[in-house]
Amino acid sequence: MSDDFSDAVKKTLANRVGHVCSNPECRALTSGPQDDPSKAVNVGVAAHITAASPGGPRYDSSLSPVERSGHKNGIWLCQNCAKHVDNDPAVFTVAVLRKWKSDAEAEAKGRVGKTAASRIRDTSNSIETMEALRSVQRRETLDQETILRLRDEGLIKVTNVAHMQSPTIEEYMPTGLTAKGLRVLESGNKPVKTAAFPPSLIPDLKPYDRVRISPIVPREHEQSDFMLREDTGDCFVFQKLDSQRYVDIPKSFIEQVHKYGNSKPALIQLKGRLQWVSVKRNFELFPDKPPVGSAGAYGLAKDVDNGYPVRLGVQGKFGREDRLPEILARGCSIFYDSDGTYLRWAGQVFVVQT
Repeated sequence: MSDDFSDAVKKTLANRVGHVCSNPECRALTSGPQDDPSKAVNVGVAAHITAASPGGPRYDSSLSPVERSGHKNGIWLCQNCAKHVDNDPAVFTVAVLRKWKSDAEAEAKGRVGKTAASRIRDTSNSIETMEALRSVQRRETLDQETILRLRDEGLIKVTNVAHMQSPTIEEYMPTGLTAKGLRVLESGNKPVKTAAFPPSLIPDLKPYDRVRISPIVPREHEQSDFMLREDTGDCFVFQKLDSQRYVDIPKSFIEQVHKYGNSKPALIQLKGRLQWVSVKRNFELFPDKPPVGSAGAYGLAKDVDNGYPVRLGVQGKFGREDRLPEILARGCSIFYDSDGTYLRWAGQVFVVQT
């Protein structure tokens, strides 16, 4: 018999983190409106920290049924992260999930009643934090304690790497700044104000305006329309109309805005790039622009060994780079890792079935 959560427990878990995923590297919003104005969509899951029944991930036989189905044994995650943590319980231990939960609840508590600008000011943007974020941008080495602190604060993205001396020791490598990290770095130690953005460059955009964004990887998404849903003062919130995904873009990350009248969408040019990340099924901001021309048609690559995708737990295949258009036309798509790069091995690119 499975000790499942009641609807009341599920609601409590979602509310206590503000309906966002508790994974510090995700923080995806899990609820929002459907096209039908009377309905809402939910992609969140009340996941068990220790399994609901014997044989499940992290099952703890010492818990009573009441404890196992109680809110203390639950964590709110998006569907992708819920599946990920249960597929790899050796990495996502009870201790890890409890830390995620407590941090997500503390972060949500700090957001209550505050504007976006005040939340950024409240982030620990000390001199040490600012220098560490700059080091991540410069691809410089940081100690593990600093990396984990920045990760837990939701400022950087990391990947798990093998320890040089002992494979049993977990180490992490920064792969880039999160959107929150970019905003904090741009704000420095000063309060974030719209006026800090050069007045001549403040985009004249209103809610429900349609725009296109460049650069985006994969590049075909540059032909997609986005709608401005919210202007928080320091940040624009856009909705990608062909997929209903939401993207937060700090105004400080915008390089230029071109307007073509009311009949065509405006074009927003970014200082970096908006990048699809396959493992998170979402778009994220990265500080590097893709190479110009055909060299950047698929974004930025990294060379890996042919066993790398297996270690990630991703199913797919390597295909010849010179035949990519043909491969993609057969229903495959390029896989983009958490650092925003695609995988290349021996002149081949890793693709997955769409």
